[in-house]
Amino acid sequence: MQFVISSNTCAQKGWLLHYGVKPAIYHRDIKATNILLDENMRARVVDFRLAKQSRERQSHLTTRVAGTHGSLAPKYALYGQLTEKSDVYSFGVVILEIMYGRKALDLSISDSPHAFLITDWAWSLIKEGKVGEVLDTALLGGDGTSFEIMNPRRIMERFVLVGILCAHVMVALRPTIMDALKMLEGDIEVSEMEVLLVFRRC
Repeated sequence: MQFVISSNTCAQKGWLLHYGVKPAIYHRDIKATNILLDENMRARVVDFRLAKQSRERQSHLTTRVAGTHGSLAPKYALYGQLTEKSDVYSFGVVILEIMYGRKALDLSISDSPHAFLITDWAWSLIKEGKVGEVLDTALLGGDGTSFEIMNPRRIMERFVLVGILCAHVMVALRPTIMDALKMLEGDIEVSEMEVLLVFRRC
């Protein structure tokens, strides 16, 4: 269950950045390599070189785009509009990367003219009711027995659903980092049907 612990701790750090200080801090480069685990498997968000502090009573900042391709929220990448939900998008991408065991963006796929983008790929499987196919087989274990006790499939599938909600293309339909944390911990229910309804609204 180490992935559960580290993702929850990371979400708590995001909550502190957005709500624990005034004005809020936007990290702008949340990605797997900027989340380190300490000796107790607690996540530590690092590399604040690109971080920006919001201004009082401002819903967003317009700024030069910086960060890692594949992890950037679309509205931020296109228009430079930075909000707390920009970090939420990046956090969702990190969850999907952990659950699938693959980078967010892969330009090296030789048999396709298109790049592999984890958010598009995961969403296409969820639409078909194949949430389980987003999971890395290494997380499931080879025989699916003893490993299943340590990493219950339903919890991992919930993480995938939270990841895809966080990485929604529309800013208004993404949860806050606080709600994402509650979803990861199971305090707010998230079902495949709810995710489909959210995505059909756009």
